Formats: sequence, structure tokens, C-alpha cells
Amino acid sequence: MNIVQVNLTYNIGSTGKIMKDLNDVIEKTGNYSFMVAGYSTDTSIKNLYCFNKGNALNAIRKDILISRITGEMGYRYIDRTLKAIEWIKSKKPDIIHLHNIHGDWINIEILFKYLKEFDIPIVWTLHDCWSFTGRCSHFENYGCVEWKNGCKIKCKNKVYPLTYFFDKSEKMWSDKYCWFRGINTIQLVTPSNWLGKFLKDSFLNEYPVMTIHNGINTSIFNLRYEHSKYLEKIDGKKVVLGVANSWSEKKGLFDFFELANMLDENEFQIVLVGLNQRQLKLIPDSIIGIEKTHNQEELATLYSQAFVFVNPTYQDN
Repeated sequence: MNIVQVNLTYNIGSTGKIMKDLNDVIEKTGNYSFMVAGYSTDTSIKNLYCFNKGNALNAIRKDILISRITGEMGYRYIDRTLKAIEWIKSKKPDIIHLHNIHGDWINIEILFKYLKEFDIPIVWTLHDCWSFTGRCSHFENYGCVEWKNGCKIKCKNKVYPLTYFFDKSEKMWSDKYCWFRGINTIQLVTPSNWLGKFLKDSFLNEYPVMTIHNGINTSIFNLRYEHSKYLEKIDGKKVVLGVANSWSEKKGLFDFFELANMLDENEFQIVLVGLNQRQLKLIPDSIIGIEKTHNQEELATLYSQAFVFVNPTYQDN
């Protein structure tokens, strides 16, 4: 069986790692795996069609900036989308598995036109709410239900995707309504029942929905007895660990700042993983900050040394 996955990234961030792990499983089971991604830092993998290999982070920054200026996602890159579709056709896929297609890296209208015309069985794993809203990946923290009615009111979400000048929520909702509906053979997958329940009230309610929780590689994430290099000087303190792919207010970053003031610094040590350079300069001296790590063994070691893991996110999947 030939399986093609499509995602914003390969082996970058949570969904990029999910696509890589699925690729490994597909190949181990004797099937043929192919992938399409917008960005990857890995230049060696052979079965990956990637728009930006190697210089992925610079390309991501450029595309984020353009989408913030235009207020739109998924309307550009016609030529390279057509080339990617020709590559997909050449693999004669039996199944196409979509993940995150937002991020302004592919022309969504052209992609879905192809999916409808060729009538290939589709699995679409929704990792957030973006597919059925005008523009945002989450809305509960804003108490917004406009996604049910066409996002006709100015969007309350000022976090993601951030726009500097234009609110194109209503236009994008209308376009998604046309693009995403009418696929004959599609199975929607959500990583939680929480996300799946919203689909019943969305314009995607014509499709079947299945909840499949994200898996954990227990050969890596198990109890480890070695000590992390980041925690060599904590003098036996109990580690309070927070981990995020990208930290923000909605992920609870500032709640950790408050927690640092409440805990006895002689007994507890807060450690945050996934901070960017700006946030590393912002955190209090009492917190150990670690940049985003792509080393899962190191992350597993940090989990093993933690006294408690704290996830203060306000909205997530």
C-alpha cells in the first residue's frame, strides 16, 4: 500500500514528529511511505517532497511575516503546489493522510481540488480547530462561537494567526466551506474527544469522525536514571517541569512566573522547555529555561528527573 502524508513540517514541532513516527511505522509494516511538507531541516531523507529543506526556519519566518501582513493563509504558492501534486500522483497513493495544512505554505484550494477530482481515500487528522474556523486554531479562551455562523464579526483572537492589518476571517471561512466540503471518501481524526465534539456543530459535520489519541514512543519515553546536563547544579531540589512546543500566555507561561514567586526556592526548581531566545531573556532568574529540543532522549531524561509535570495551558487539543 502506498501512503502519502501531508503536513506543514517534517520532524519539526509536534505534528512534524507525528508524521515522522508514522512514516517509520508505515515502512516497518512493509508498506510504502511518502511525505509532503513545507519545511524540514533534514536534507537527507529520500521519500520526502519538501518545499524548504535545510533553511526551514528562515522560510517559516518569511511565510509567517507575509501571512501577518496579508491576513490570509493558503492562497499563495500555486506553481509549487501543482508540482507537489504531480509528485503525489507519481506515487500512485492508495491513501492520503493530511495533518496541518495551515501556516501559509501551500495553496489549499488547488490541493483540495485535486483531492476531490481523483477520489482517493483521505484521512485528515485535525490537530486544532483551524479547519472549521475563519482563521484561528482555538476559540474557547475567547468565548467565541462565530465559527458556527460564518465568522462575520471581527475576530477576537489576537494570538494565532496574528494579523497586523486585515481581518479576513469571514472570507477564509467562506472559502474553507467551499474547499473542504464534498469529498466522497474522507475520515476525520481528532486526538481528543474535546476537539471531535466541535465538529458536530461545524460545516464539517457531514464527515465521519474518529478519536485516536496521540501515541507515545515508550522505547524512548521511559524511566531514565542518567542525569540531565541542564540540571547539574540544582542541589537536590525537586524539579517542577513545564514543556511546550512554543510557549505563550495561553500555554500558561506567565502562570509559571507567578508559581515561581509562590514556591520555596530552596526546595523547588522550575524548569521550562521550549522557550525562544526572547523568552529566555524574559524569565525570572529563579527559573531554568531551555530552548526547544529535538533530542527526545534528553527530553525523556528531564521527565524522569521531574518531581511533578505541570501543564497550565488554557486551551489545547
